[in-house]
Amino acid sequence: MGSRGVGKTSLLRYAQKAARERGLATVWITAGDADLLPVLSAELEKLTATWHSSAAQEITSLIRNLEFSLSIPGFGVSTGPSQRPAAVEAPGQALEALIAATARTLHKGGGGLAIFIDEFRTADHTALKALAYAWQHLRSQEGASGLPRVWLTSTSQVREGLVRGCMSCPSPIRKSSAMM
Repeated sequence: MGSRGVGKTSLLRYAQKAARERGLATVWITAGDADLLPVLSAELEKLTATWHSSAAQEITSLIRNLEFSLSIPGFGVSTGPSQRPAAVEAPGQALEALIAATARTLHKGGGGLAIFIDEFRTADHTALKALAYAWQHLRSQEGASGLPRVWLTSTSQVREGLVRGCMSCPSPIRKSSAMM
């Protein structure tokens, strides 16, 4: 956290570079430009576009499920395709499944997944709820290999309530100002 111009984005970019150097696939998103979850699903789709495996098909299906869940009134904004997936989940559940499947596939190949969200405080409410839900559930799977272990964001102010509560979940990773 910190005021504008103190270097939060630069620090986040440095962490992204370090993650790449360690073999992690990275996704960068700036919140506030558009609804966050469609942007995140599009970035994950770009990341996996060159994969030719059943995992790629699974991830594409999970992306469509997330998009569809966002098109249901009461769950989020209307961004999904017209075809209904076999199972409809809330955005947080759909996001959790998408991140877990992508991370596990990358882990099997010797890598991992790092998602960086700049200007986190400007994210839409649906995305904040979904991210909090997904993060809480991913963190509860401590023994599962390949799952993300840290959540890096940058913001000039952390939103109270929902996200702060999620970020305070017990974790073996020390929280610092890098988890802005």
